[in-house]
Amino acid sequence: FEEETGYRILVLSEDPQTLNKSPKELKSMWGLPDPNAVLVLVRPGSGNILAFNYGSGVAKRLPDRFFGELTGRLGNMYNVKDVGEDGVVEETVKILETCLRRDKGCFAVP
Repeated sequence: FEEETGYRILVLSEDPQTLNKSPKELKSMWGLPDPNAVLVLVRPGSGNILAFNYGSGVAKRLPDRFFGELTGRLGNMYNVKDVGEDGVVEETVKILETCLRRDKGCFAVP
């Protein structure tokens, strides 16, 4: 995907190993900040398991509103119960890939 589009989608699940790292260490580990990267933060066991951090290049194709809708639609506890945490992550990445491939991105979640 990255070679094809120039965008990176990174998925980070909060677990004891990542919780012990500082934000600076995590950014260094992932090569951030990167204007063409989306960091999907998965927080298992929370009310909404999805959070996002994204660069300015991504924001040109996917506005803040898009990420708010994506979080609300897929990350909520009801959807997690229906499809599981793995299902939520897979669908999230699929939607991000679809929208980042589009010339004009996505204003809303397809």
